[in-house]
Amino acid sequence: MRILVALWVAAAATSMAHAADVVMITACPGQTAIPVKFVIDCSHVKDAATRQLCAPFIANQACKVLPAYRKITGIRLEQRCPTITYTIYDKDNFPHSGAGGMSYSCQIDHMAQYALLQWAHSKIGPYEVHEILHHYQMTSRELAAMTAGHVLFRSSMNEAIREVGDSASYDSFLAVWKRDIPQMRARLQNEGICNLARSVIEGELYLQDSKNVYRFYSKLAPIVPKNPIDREARFNAMLNDVAGGKAKEFLTTYGCAPF
Repeated sequence: MRILVALWVAAAATSMAHAADVVMITACPGQTAIPVKFVIDCSHVKDAATRQLCAPFIANQACKVLPAYRKITGIRLEQRCPTITYTIYDKDNFPHSGAGGMSYSCQIDHMAQYALLQWAHSKIGPYEVHEILHHYQMTSRELAAMTAGHVLFRSSMNEAIREVGDSASYDSFLAVWKRDIPQMRARLQNEGICNLARSVIEGELYLQDSKNVYRFYSKLAPIVPKNPIDREARFNAMLNDVAGGKAKEFLTTYGCAPF
């Protein structure tokens, strides 16, 4: 009997500890409710100090990152996901291979080193803007089948970082992007890759005017592609449209099909 009681106490203590590692956000300051609930499960993270970052992280996702991407993309994530659940793992127990994060259904599995620790010391504390963007794009009829290629990721993520108030990271990433553009153009001389050509146009348009990322999404919003070829053509036409008709020759020269 004593052994059974001891086992019950141990199991209860473990259950309570795991419950404390699960946090749900259903409202934010100034809002009685938010359109998408956010849940985080940190029971797979061993380090206690790292688990302490879980609550501020999920609060930032719900109250800062969600509205930032809603503003940038115009996409209503709740149409697909009434709840987004993050499950955080250590590197040695992450259940997926080849990536530090995995998005599927309305679930994000993420390594702690990328979700919790990467920007833990930022002005607003821990947050992430990569995996959640996949869910926004998966909600879009135009972008759902393209999000694995990370289209519009760099401009979207940079703008989200600015919107959440992490100005130091924004300035740093913007400086790197400015250095990358000439190198990307040089690569295109040897690699006629459509996705790389698109990235050059995206970067140059964003660096010219950061509001262009909003234009990317607004021009894609009414598009319902008929098939994969039509989808690619319409995406390229969107970039050309935002560029004022100056991107078509560049895109078709460097690997994109005529559109």
